[in-house]
Amino acid sequence: MEFKELTYKYTKSTADCVRQILSPLEFYSEEARRYEIDKFNSDNLWQFVGDKSRHNIIAVDNGEVVGFSFGVVDAHVMFMIWIGMKEKYRRSNHMKTMWEMMEDWCRNNDVHRMWCDTNQLNTPSIRFVEKMGYTKCADLKNFWYGHDYFLWEKTLNG
Repeated sequence: MEFKELTYKYTKSTADCVRQILSPLEFYSEEARRYEIDKFNSDNLWQFVGDKSRHNIIAVDNGEVVGFSFGVVDAHVMFMIWIGMKEKYRRSNHMKTMWEMMEDWCRNNDVHRMWCDTNQLNTPSIRFVEKMGYTKCADLKNFWYGHDYFLWEKTLNG
């Protein structure tokens, strides 16, 4: 398994990976899944490459993109937009490795805090974020596409 920064070479295969991971997520409405899959299509991912406000890591196994993490930085704070791994890789530590790489990048680039959200029905993600040391800081009702979310934070520097 290799972990690398998203490059132009991998935008199409990363978009395919996003689609494969997000399509079956039942705790999101069909409209929400379609919106996110379109937001992370290859044309849009192409725009992410080289964007200094973004940090994007992909996991590649034998030339196949099997995971991704997308973050955006504003005012020295990163918001983790998405992290995902294909089903067969989820029980490994690969997701943890990608998350730790995002945190390390933040520490080395004057980013002092990370935020993320989890759908309140996504119990595996909630457990994962808690294990990574994040603190629940908000309970967002009827939020994105009418779903309920938790907002999480972790201070990295300072």
